[in-house]
Amino acid sequence: MRVISLSVDNWSGNRNREEETNEPTWEQVERAFRSLDARRHTMLTLEADEEDNDLIVGGGGGLYVVTVHRYPEIFTLMLAETDDGETVRLTTGGQEGIFPKNLCVGTAQALLAMRRYFETCELEPSMRWIAEQAAQLT
Repeated sequence: MRVISLSVDNWSGNRNREEETNEPTWEQVERAFRSLDARRHTMLTLEADEEDNDLIVGGGGGLYVVTVHRYPEIFTLMLAETDDGETVRLTTGGQEGIFPKNLCVGTAQALLAMRRYFETCELEPSMRWIAEQAAQLT
């Protein structure tokens, strides 16, 4: 499996003009990640060549939520094993949301997870991931 596309949102007011790059290089992926500012650019997606398999990073300014979708499972990168109840406001996909603090990671953790996914389309095994089942449409 390999990454076949990179998408980054690009907000102007309430309009999004998504920017897509086919067959991205790691340098393009890292540049897109570093452009995430939680205002204009709030989310990037790496799509694998296998259907229903992608990595999504949302946020900006040093705080990110990283998820890998491998239908029917969704894996979210965890900063800590336990949830102390603290929350963080984070803009992803153009909308502000409230996220558990233990699911928000820093730049180094997000880059490590992204690099592993870019190279192998797998989860970084040295990191903690929480798995959940995707909702099924009927």
